[in-house]
Amino acid sequence: MSTTQETLPALGYEAGVVELCNKALRYLGAGEISDLKQDLREAELCSTHYFGTKSELLELYPWSFATKIQNLALIAENKDALDERPESLKYAYQLPADCLKIRYVFGNPLYLISGRYLYSDTQPLKIVFTANIDNTTLFSALFTEALARRLAAALAVPLVNNSRLEQMMQQRFFESFEQAKLADAMEDGCKFGFEHSFGTASDNAGNNQDHLDTWIHARS
Repeated sequence: MSTTQETLPALGYEAGVVELCNKALRYLGAGEISDLKQDLREAELCSTHYFGTKSELLELYPWSFATKIQNLALIAENKDALDERPESLKYAYQLPADCLKIRYVFGNPLYLISGRYLYSDTQPLKIVFTANIDNTTLFSALFTEALARRLAAALAVPLVNNSRLEQMMQQRFFESFEQAKLADAMEDGCKFGFEHSFGTASDNAGNNQDHLDTWIHARS
């Protein structure tokens, strides 16, 4: 699930974003910035690439720090026919504003996502999702490292015109990404079971609930 890319961090979080961008810039041997709105090439490129890169990395794995469980807001009984929607999906829900990727829908109902709406045959509806986190202080240290490496890879060619450095940063990203995933899974004892069981929300209906109950309890 994709979201509209931001152009500025949420109020109060810019300092953390700038710090993370500077970490990426240091990996490239580039000059640092003090503000995303500075009239500098480094600031312009960081502002362009940071938010999309962060969202992509958040979507790649069900990070504990970015996981939320929430009841969806029912908009209305929706009986309007949609070309690609089964008629049985009569309930329309508003997805949370910060929802990047749905990881699990309780009860394994039929559903269809269209834009920022979820249509289902069931109500009420509760989901587990990855949120688009702005607050960098919530990031794990290893996630921060992986994000800085990925951002450095994205900046290497447009900023310092160095494709070899881009490849090196991409390799460092893959390494740090795997370390971050492993640490996150070890911190949450049943994350491996969660990732395996809930990779698709409608699969394995007979086995998912026990995994999910344990996972939720571990996060309580």
